[in-house]
Amino acid sequence: MGASTSWLAVKGKPQARVLEELALRVGDSPSDAQESGLQGCDFPGGWYVIAARDYGHPLTEDATLQRLSLGCEAVAGGVETHVMCSTACGWKDGKEVWWMDHDSEVSVENLSTRGQVPAVFSGIHKNLLAEQEAEGGPDCGVDFIFSAPEELTKALTGYHYEESEPDETWHPLVAAPPPKKSWLGGLFKK
Repeated sequence: MGASTSWLAVKGKPQARVLEELALRVGDSPSDAQESGLQGCDFPGGWYVIAARDYGHPLTEDATLQRLSLGCEAVAGGVETHVMCSTACGWKDGKEVWWMDHDSEVSVENLSTRGQVPAVFSGIHKNLLAEQEAEGGPDCGVDFIFSAPEELTKALTGYHYEESEPDETWHPLVAAPPPKKSWLGGLFKK
């Protein structure tokens, strides 16, 4: 069984504001996460993480990240293990700072990047290349470079889609109802 998931981590903006801007709210029961495919959790270092079912979830699209990252930092990414694709990006103040993408159909050692990838990635990439080589190189049938985006996300935010810490407390997320208009607001319509 494979994984198909996306994530969004935000630092520098309160959880309530993040949810409001994304038109989400905390659900009433754990089954809400099964229905919506979304759950959230506070991480050390001030990161609020939203995990989403499905690769390429709308929460990780450029337009969403541009809007949401105003006044804060955002790191988003995803993996699709069925086809061995992975991606991650970092945004700050409405601008993409860095982006990376791996597609094993191009090559096991494929890793496209743009922008200023965080310095911590140099060591991560070096270790993954060493693991790939130790296993037999690009033709060994194993793809270590696939893990590059998720390992960078973990180094920056503490979140990894396959790992959890005992103190992680995830809550279900659901779509928030549109804000109600007050009866007083209706009196002053033109």
